[in-house]
Amino acid sequence: MLQVEKVSVSYGSIRALDDVSLEARDGKFTVILGANGAGKTTVVKALAGLVPLRQGLVRVDGREVSSDVEMRPRLGIAIVPERRQLWHDMTVEEHLVLGAYRSYSGWQKLRRTLTREVSPRIEEILEQFPVLRSRFSQRAGTLSGGEQQMLALARAMSSGPKMIVLDEPTVGLSPLMVEGVFVNLQKWTSTGGAVLLAEQNAEAALHFADYGYVLQQGKVVAQGEGAKLREKGLLEAAYLGSGDL
Repeated sequence: MLQVEKVSVSYGSIRALDDVSLEARDGKFTVILGANGAGKTTVVKALAGLVPLRQGLVRVDGREVSSDVEMRPRLGIAIVPERRQLWHDMTVEEHLVLGAYRSYSGWQKLRRTLTREVSPRIEEILEQFPVLRSRFSQRAGTLSGGEQQMLALARAMSSGPKMIVLDEPTVGLSPLMVEGVFVNLQKWTSTGGAVLLAEQNAEAALHFADYGYVLQQGKVVAQGEGAKLREKGLLEAAYLGSGDL
């Protein structure tokens, strides 16, 4: 389980996150909702260690890792950043192999462990993403936007994480591809994995979410079970900052 406790982040004099607390449990699909500029991406960056915490704590399975960024992937946290951040000249296979390692020391052992450790894991990923099997030797830059998003998600899953944290994975995707992303994430949580998803498309995300948090100007202004947030009028009220639902 991931716990974020009273976290604040600033960009110079601008407070991007203000006393934010949330959690993502094993086997649950958790979403962070909010308009542009609400602080969703900053939450993901804070969890990835890309921005320092001004105050607050981050815990993974009860272990405090607020100042130990390298420990987070070793404890099973995988990040899918906004805009995917793929290497366009690398193949699908190369992305999946690279993603399979949680640390630099693991990457150093790549050549002698490829067949024994990585290949079976990649085969499991390809069962979940059959479109990537047909693109296995293709460069990432030649994939469609939806295929690239699937590759970014598959790369994260190839490390065998306990939790996947995603930042706006559905931007620019067709409704069919959006549903495909969410269906794959929901399947993954059904096996015990945890998902924490920062998403602007609240209506689509809440059809799959177990629990949601709504951010407004860097603060959590509402939270509740996904089904309750979907009720008519409640989501609109949440965006206006009506508090717990």
